[in-house]
Amino acid sequence: MKECIYLLSKNILKTAEGEKYITYGIEAWIIKNCKSYLVQYIPDIFFEYDRAKKLVNLCNSLELSYVHLTDVIEDEFS
Repeated sequence: MKECIYLLSKNILKTAEGEKYITYGIEAWIIKNCKSYLVQYIPDIFFEYDRAKKLVNLCNSLELSYVHLTDVIEDEFS
């Protein structure tokens, strides 16, 4: 069983001028004893949906431990 499941998050924000824009982040969830626990939430990582979804899929396919999530995000931008 997977230690962690990653989900894409979507935020609708406004600029100082009142214009809306969308950002995407990632949530890390652990499921234990039929209960889910949000263990890490990193908002506003990407402006591009496809790029955000690709990272979420990668984390899930590799069964990444949530303790390494920030390292993976840093690597994405280096």
